Amino acid sequence: MSAVVTYQSADGVATVTIDRAERMNALDEAVVQGLGAAWRRFADSDDRVAVLRGAGERAFSVGADVKAPPRELWQGVPGIGVALDKPVIAAVHGWCIGGAYVIVQMCDLVVAADSAVFKYPEAQLGFTGGLIASAVARIPHKVAMEFMLLGEDFDAERALQAGMVNKVVPAGEELDAARAWAGVLA
Repeated sequence: MSAVVTYQSADGVATVTIDRAERMNALDEAVVQGLGAAWRRFADSDDRVAVLRGAGERAFSVGADVKAPPRELWQGVPGIGVALDKPVIAAVHGWCIGGAYVIVQMCDLVVAADSAVFKYPEAQLGFTGGLIASAVARIPHKVAMEFMLLGEDFDAERALQAGMVNKVVPAGEELDAARAWAGVLA
């Protein structure tokens, strides 16, 4: 594992943490490689479910680090970079932008804090990665077009209505709620 991604295991539940709070958990090469290593460890472990979270209070992740973007983001995406046959639950708070949104959408369940804000600005900037196709296939087409083409922020309630998240809880309770679901699945 790397210093920017941690893996903890207890009672059949893996907790994978993106730990770059000083950069709002921006995804650089070290984070993507760390996530890939975490998913490989999870796949080979006795853990039966994983919870993915971001460290700090401001963001789950602001997506690709614009100062040092990862070469191949897909390598850190659960189920794409590493084949998984066990569920992953995302616990999202604060900002969840771009590539981080893709990672979250590829999780099996998503618990969002009422402070969560989802955004996909890439299309407005004139570029987008191929991974978004997998993520938006999980929500209705009209919602996907609204989210991508208009580039509007979706707060937690709008994300719940759109089917991007399964549950919204008060800020600070998202990790406990995700772990409660993980306990049921473990």
